[in-house]
Amino acid sequence: MSNLIHKYQILFGFIVIAVVLSLTVLFSEKIDVQTTAVSQKPVMQNVVASDDTKKIELSENKTYLFSEEFNPNKVTLFGIGIGDDVNKIKTENIDEKNDIWIHTLNGAGYRPVEGKIVELRISSDLAESFGIFRDDEIFIRFGEPDKIEDTSSEAFGGKVYFYVKKGLIVRYADKLGVSINILGK
Repeated sequence: MSNLIHKYQILFGFIVIAVVLSLTVLFSEKIDVQTTAVSQKPVMQNVVASDDTKKIELSENKTYLFSEEFNPNKVTLFGIGIGDDVNKIKTENIDEKNDIWIHTLNGAGYRPVEGKIVELRISSDLAESFGIFRDDEIFIRFGEPDKIEDTSSEAFGGKVYFYVKKGLIVRYADKLGVSINILGK
């Protein structure tokens, strides 16, 4: 009888160890998930003061573009933001300039009106550094758009996603990829 009790004690010990190990693994996974979720929130590395408001540099804080708190008036793209003077764009960085847009060597575009920047543009090459390559990633990153226009009958085809509340227009074309326009509110 004592031999049987001893076997049950050993079996009970193994069950307790298994439960403790299972709980340890379970709680460590929850901690990893919570840590990962926290680390995916926008990190404000380069926040600069400009006109008594804080601006978030998108080239260094790319996740902010996809956040719920995104505000187009509070961002800069390579140091240039909505409302900035067009002369803030360094001439040595300009790749192309036309009547509507100023495109820079780093893949950013700026649309000035009367000497002030009113719109920022992230080219398809630059959008790849934000982790957006395909059409389906637009929904994943930005959520449900306010409006979608099908432009497949036009020269480059694709779709245009309007996120009115966020001040964003996201374009996708098979040949060109994803580009993002940021408009001031």
